[in-house]
Amino acid sequence: MMVAMEAIAPDAVAGYAAIGELALDGSIRTVPGALPAAIGANAMGKGLICPAACGPEAAWAGEDVDILAAPHLRSLVNHFKGLQTLSRPKPNAERDTARRQGPGASCKRGPRCAAEYQARISGPLLDRIDLQIEVTALSAADLVLRLRPKAARKCARG
Repeated sequence: MMVAMEAIAPDAVAGYAAIGELALDGSIRTVPGALPAAIGANAMGKGLICPAACGPEAAWAGEDVDILAAPHLRSLVNHFKGLQTLSRPKPNAERDTARRQGPGASCKRGPRCAAEYQARISGPLLDRIDLQIEVTALSAADLVLRLRPKAARKCARG
């Protein structure tokens, strides 16, 4: 939109993917999925423009991912015009774990979503499922942690 209005040069934003919800006042509102968006943008060889509140989550994608976390559209335009510098956000495990109450915590809608899904599946279909595995949700911090080779072998053996 800003390129079409000639507020930002097309080549300035060509190397970025963007997520966020633009409010009528120009603020950029938070959206879910900043970490997978940053990983996907990096896989395409692009940086990520995201809301300031999503920056710490997106930063977990890695130090080599170019992330611009802007609170307002004006700050983003000023960054590309060289009038302001948006610094790269840092991964913030404390904020993430406080919001999710620790690793493996489920979302508030989890039980309701599961009940709605099971209500849609007919009884005969459920009778054909022999193995059911419950998988707990992971926080952003858990997703980027790498197992040491020794620990990975131990997990594989069971």
